[in-house]
Amino acid sequence: MDGVPNPAQLSPNVLWSALAFGFLATGVAYLIYYWLQATLHATQASLVTYLPPATAVFWGWGILDESIGLAVWPGLALILLGMYLVNRPAKSLDRRPKQVTRRRLASPPRGSRRTARRILRPV
Repeated sequence: MDGVPNPAQLSPNVLWSALAFGFLATGVAYLIYYWLQATLHATQASLVTYLPPATAVFWGWGILDESIGLAVWPGLALILLGMYLVNRPAKSLDRRPKQVTRRRLASPPRGSRRTARRILRPV
């Protein structure tokens, strides 16, 4: 085969680079992903899979001098919008205003000059 190099002919730099990529990039990424799954909701942790296309565009632009076409910007905007929508604070489904009533605390001890405090509590 013409396109596949013989592993015995690979330089040590190529082998070390492949090992470093396999261990550092992939291994650390899995550790971070499992940490995210343990600390966040599953939907929030799954958003990590949407980041590689966005970061690849900017790495290609910054390192390889690739041009960013007009079709890329709406795609990046959709990715960021989706990430925002999933991570935004949840709104309450109950739209009714809460009623506030006054409830009396325990009576003060006899002979005390203090009056019973009143507090506001939602129903």
